[in-house]
Amino acid sequence: MTAHTLRQDERQRGATVIEYAFLVFLVLVPLTMVVDRIQDGQRDQLISSGDRVGTPEEENSLAPYVSSYTGGSGSSGSSGGTIVAAVTLTGTPSTQGGQKWRAVVEAQVVDGGGAPILDAVVTGNWLVIYTDGRTPTTEAAQCNADSAGNCTLSLWNLRRVPSPDSVESVVFTIDNIEGADVVPAPGAIGTSISVVAP
Repeated sequence: MTAHTLRQDERQRGATVIEYAFLVFLVLVPLTMVVDRIQDGQRDQLISSGDRVGTPEEENSLAPYVSSYTGGSGSSGSSGGTIVAAVTLTGTPSTQGGQKWRAVVEAQVVDGGGAPILDAVVTGNWLVIYTDGRTPTTEAAQCNADSAGNCTLSLWNLRRVPSPDSVESVVFTIDNIEGADVVPAPGAIGTSISVVAP
């Protein structure tokens, strides 16, 4: 076999390799475009499906819990996929006439964005502290939030000095906040407020 024949064979092999590479290119480019279109279609389908079902809400948060006492208020907050209930307590005493008084606590229940939570149920306990130092007593209480997220808890017929069983003050403490898809914010359980006799 002459050198001329070898060169011809090499050229033919080179041409065959180039033709093969060109054929592969012609097959791969359209195939890649088809795969990209399928992926884009599936992505669009997922997005439109998410629009129909509803996308997750952004996480909301409130300021950390601040203790509240007579005449003051506090709030608690957290974030999550369910409705996170924060609470603010305000307490006031008032006379009932004679030697009796009542304590009133207003609870406002809101979500992470500050919107009121309708029908949230606030449960807790009153701790009654007597002026003569006797053992305090407790009484359970609960209220349902209205459309503004507010509910009222009252403790009536508390005796004032000089009655022998007069009440110096009462403390209301939250045991739970309940409702549809509602979870208490961190610090909300155990929030308390003291109301002192007038």
